[in-house]
Amino acid sequence: MYTKNPPTEQEIIEAIKKSGYLMKQEVGTIFESLGFTVKTNCAYEDIDENKSREFDVWAGKEIVRNEKAGVALFVEFICECKNNENPFIFLGRTKNRVDNNANPQEYIFPIAEYQEPVKEAIPRHC
Repeated sequence: MYTKNPPTEQEIIEAIKKSGYLMKQEVGTIFESLGFTVKTNCAYEDIDENKSREFDVWAGKEIVRNEKAGVALFVEFICECKNNENPFIFLGRTKNRVDNNANPQEYIFPIAEYQEPVKEAIPRHC
C-alpha cells in the first residue's frame, strides 16, 4: 500500500538532474555536433564476471581513409558519466619543452607482427 504522496513535478526534475541522465544526453549531443556517431546506454557482457554491464556514451568517427594505401583511422570514446554533488578536482602541471615537442614517431606501435585479435570486448550490436 502506497502511503506517501506521489512526487511533485519539481521533485521529479530534481531526481533526474541528480541521476546523471541529462549529463549522458548532453555528452552524446556534444559528440554528435562534432560529427561522431553516438550510442547511449549500451549494454555489453562483462566476460570476467559473466554479467551484463552498461556504459553511458559511445562515440566513434572515421578520421582518415586512404583507399589507395589501404589505411583507415577511427577514433572511439567510451564514456562513463558521473553526476556527483561532491566537487571533482583535477591535478595537472605546466607542460615543459619535452612535453610540447614530442616526436610523433614515439607513438607508432612498435611491433611489426601482430597476434590474432581477442574476442571483441564491446559488441557492435549495441
